[in-house]
Amino acid sequence: MTAGAYADVPLFLFHLLEYLDVEFELDVDEINARWEELSGADVWSHMIIKETDDIVQYITHAPRTGKYFLDSKGKLQFSRSALDWHQLQNHKEAFFLRIYGVEDYRWKGADLGVLVTKSKLQYEGKKKTKLTIDAKHFISSIRAQYKGIDVPPATQ
Repeated sequence: MTAGAYADVPLFLFHLLEYLDVEFELDVDEINARWEELSGADVWSHMIIKETDDIVQYITHAPRTGKYFLDSKGKLQFSRSALDWHQLQNHKEAFFLRIYGVEDYRWKGADLGVLVTKSKLQYEGKKKTKLTIDAKHFISSIRAQYKGIDVPPATQ
């Protein structure tokens, strides 16, 4: 997702050449070195937001797919509907792709959606990798927008 990778030859072209049975040589080490050099120019992260509560609910309200931003008070605000995250400009913006929506069900372990942002969402802690404060805030803000009706457990 780095700017350098998008500025290079598209991966699709290599698939097309292979499909058409065209002979070509590729220096993978050279491409990897070029992309590694450009990797620091752009920072992108993504995460799958899951339901972590031990619940089963019929979803009555869910966040929309699109662009969001953190306002001056740190509240996550919906900006506009979108299907592409490439327009994000800074670390206070995020793109959310909803997986489960209204009239679906959510349960512990369900993938609610995918969040993409132009910032790091993890850092190296003393003993393990940890989520940043922004990552935790994005997760709780998105999950808080899900509302539903509890589904009682099945009886035997």
